[in-house]
Amino acid sequence: MITFLSFIFTLVGLTTAILVVTSKVPMNAALFLVVTLFTVAANYVLLGAEFLAAVQVIVYAGAIMVLIIFVIQLVGFQPSKDGSVQKQTPIAIVAAGLLFVQIAFYTVRSLTQLNGIQKPVQAAVDHTASFSQTLFTKYLLPFETASILLLVAIVGTVLLAQHKGIRE
Repeated sequence: MITFLSFIFTLVGLTTAILVVTSKVPMNAALFLVVTLFTVAANYVLLGAEFLAAVQVIVYAGAIMVLIIFVIQLVGFQPSKDGSVQKQTPIAIVAAGLLFVQIAFYTVRSLTQLNGIQKPVQAAVDHTASFSQTLFTKYLLPFETASILLLVAIVGTVLLAQHKGIRE
């Protein structure tokens, strides 16, 4: 049953990832990306990594996507009429081909190293507790500094948008 669910989530994730890249409307692409990120989180849950799933939803599908949608609305994207995107097509095809070759190489390499032996996934409870203990004790200052830096970036973006009269 877990394998079937993982297959379904992966299929939906790949479909929406392709729709992210091929969508001509930026807001639709952002919404497809949200669905893709949720399918990744669902696969994390199936693997027993609940903490990673929660971080995936909170950080990426939540905070980062809000920033991306904010930028899309702030910039007011207009499709190019001079065909500048079509000039980048050959470069994109070469880059996608290289990425596919790299993924295929590492997939084949990892499958040959397994030799049919699969180790069970360990419970994430101990790892989550030790990770959170370390994050909020030893690395509390960098964690808080990163949150303040993100807040300053958001406020700066809003102020720049108001100053240049980008709002409509």
